[in-house]
Parts: sequence; structure tokens; C-alpha cells
Amino acid sequence: MAPVLWTIAIVPILLVVVSNGLKTHSQWLAKVEKPVCYMFFQSVFAAIAIYLGWLSCAALIGFNKVLIHASGVDPVTATYVCLGILNAAILVWFVLETFALDKHLRY
Repeated sequence: MAPVLWTIAIVPILLVVVSNGLKTHSQWLAKVEKPVCYMFFQSVFAAIAIYLGWLSCAALIGFNKVLIHASGVDPVTATYVCLGILNAAILVWFVLETFALDKHLRY
């Protein structure tokens, strides 16, 4: 479970770092290698986002199993807890992307 949490914590930071680097060199990339720049944005960022989404769902499914079997929590309650965590993560990411990280993640 710990490697999953580290990956979930590091991937958004990597997205910001890569976006800042591309923002710095975007004029050169657009002038010299426009198709490469477009393919990079579409493939790499989409792949990282999809991987992070599936990783989050897998971690929550594992956490749901731990709550049910190891802790003895009712399955319905454990499912609601996991769905609440997922909704909170989506809401936090929406707020961060829309307000705090907008200038860094926009391309």
C-alpha cells in the first residue's frame, strides 16, 4: 500500500515539473517539432492521468478489502468510506487544478 501512496503523491508533482519545463521551451518546440510537442502532450499526460486514476481505484479497492476482512467493518460502510475518499480526492484535484495549478498545467 505504501508504494501506491508514494506514486499517487509524486505523479502530480511530476506533472507540474514537466509542464513548467515544456512551458519554458514551448516556443522552440512549436517552431521546430510541432507534431512531436502535440504527441507528447496527448500521449504522456493522458497516460499518466489514466495510470494515476486506475492506481487510485486499485488502492481504494485494496483498502476496502482491508476494512472488511481485517477490521471487521460492514461491507456497505467500508464501500461508503472508500467512495467518500475517492470523492474527496476528485474534489481536491479539481480545486487544485482549477485555481492553484492552472497556470502551470495549462498548455
